[in-house]
Order: sequence, then C-alpha cells, then structure tokens
Amino acid sequence: MPTSRKPPKESAQSTEAPSTATTTVSSSKSRTKRKKFSKHDDLVLLRQVNADQPFASVRGSLMDAWTSLANKVKVVQGFSKQEITGKSAQARFNLREDYTESQQLLDEIVLAVDEHAREEAQRALELKEKLESEDNVGKLMREEAVSRLKKRKDRGEESESEKPSPRKVTIYDLMREDNEKERQMRAEQFQQKQELQRKQKEMELQDRKEEREFKLRLARLENERYENLLKLALLKARGGTALDGIVGEVGDVGEDAGVGVSDGVLGLEGGA
Repeated sequence: MPTSRKPPKESAQSTEAPSTATTTVSSSKSRTKRKKFSKHDDLVLLRQVNADQPFASVRGSLMDAWTSLANKVKVVQGFSKQEITGKSAQARFNLREDYTESQQLLDEIVLAVDEHAREEAQRALELKEKLESEDNVGKLMREEAVSRLKKRKDRGEESESEKPSPRKVTIYDLMREDNEKERQMRAEQFQQKQELQRKQKEMELQDRKEEREFKLRLARLENERYENLLKLALLKARGGTALDGIVGEVGDVGEDAGVGVSDGVLGLEGGA
C-alpha cells in the first residue's frame, strides 16, 4: 500500500527569505555609501588651505584651524562634500592628488610650510644665540667679580696684621657696588643733560630779548627821523630862517638811524 508524503512546510518560508535579505542588503548599502571628493571639491579645499594655512597654527589650536577651514568650504558654491569636518579636511589635504591646478596649489602650500619651518628654525636659533650671549655676559661678570674679590682678598691678607676686615666681601657685594656706581653715573649724566638744556634755553631767551630791544631801538630812531624830515618840509614850505639849525639836528638823528641829511633833504626837494 503506497504511503503518501507530506509537502515540506519550509517552502513558504524559503520563498520569503530572499526578499527580506535583498531589502537588508540594499538598505545597508544605502547607509554605508559615502560621497567621494570631486575634483572641484579638492580645488576648493586646496584654495582654502592656501589662503588660511592652518598648518602654521600654534600647538593646541591646530585642529580648531582645520575645523574653521572646513566650515568655510561648506558655504562655497558647488562644494558637494557637506559632511566634511576638520579632521577629514586635514586628512584629505595630506592626499596628494595628481591634478594640474591641484599640484600647483600643493606646491604653493608646501613652499609656505617650508617657509614657516624656516622661520621657526630661525627664531629658535636667534633665541638660542640670545640665551648664550646672556650666559656669556653673566659669566664674564662673575669672572670679573671673582677676580676683584680675589684681589681684595690678597690686599686684605697683606694688611690683615694692621686692620682686620669686619666681614668677608662676597660677589653680591661687588655686584651691588657696581650697580650703585652705575646709578650714580646715570644720575650725573641726567643732571648734566638738564643743566645743558637749561643753559641753552637761557641763551635762546637772551637772544630773543636782544633781538626785540634792537627792533624797538631801530623803530624809535626811524620814527624820530621821519618826524625831523616832516619838520624840515614844513619849514621849507614856510620859508623859515632856522632851517640850518634843524638840518644839524636831523643830521645827528640820521647818523644814528643810518640815513644822511643830504639824502633826507634831497628826498624832500624831489617830493616838492
């Protein structure tokens, strides 16, 4: 007697499984799909890097500079990589894409980076030389102070039997003495400068005073000269008899003012 076989129960489940798997794969692909940098995006990024030079930022603010750069390129028209961050911008900058304009911008940026590195090295060298110079100056001062201290000590040992020193002279005492002498010297120089300025001011005032007095004296003589010339003109018009006496007076005044009597008389006659 033949036995009947039951149909498998998993057939319905097997027909539904592929559709579910296909949906899951497509959704995961859509989630994981990321947009790549386009050529235009790279150019925009490189132009902004060349303008901002975030690599030259001081320590502690490097990532802030890259974040600021990323925010700037987001608003550039045609820039499609809107999810860019400071970290991704820095990472993209480190990729050397082989484009004509990109290579040019990269060359400019590399030159700027090298220039910044040279400037930093130069500043470090100058700082080192300055510190070494200060150390040398301090060393010379210490050696000079020790030498002077040794000389004083030798002189003190020679005269120790006559008058013992109350206490030992230290390097700090010598440095303090040098500072005091320097202060005194500066004070004397300041006083000399003040005295020189005071004398110069007095001389200027005296010159101005003498100039004013000379101008007043000259004006007074000129006024007297014109008054006497006017008197001569009046006497000549009246036919006066005392013309000779007044001419003598005018001659005295004219000599003081630097004008001759004949000049005055001739001038009057010409005017008449």
